Amino acid sequence: MSTQKTKVIAVEIDEAGGVKIEGHGFVGPDCARATAYLESALGAKTSSTKKPDWNEKAVNVQQVKQR
Repeated sequence: MSTQKTKVIAVEIDEAGGVKIEGHGFVGPDCARATAYLESALGAKTSSTKKPDWNEKAVNVQQVKQR
């Protein structure tokens, strides 16, 4: 069983050319790292909002088999 979240980057471009990039399923600064290339390619960043997931810690899940 996997508890890993699906990671998605949504890009919205409005009629005036405004761009909104939003990461879903990322924890902490992983979202900023994952979207940095898009921000760079699409132009200057004008604002940034951190969601509650920003404060979460990444959890590594390991399965152990007992014999």
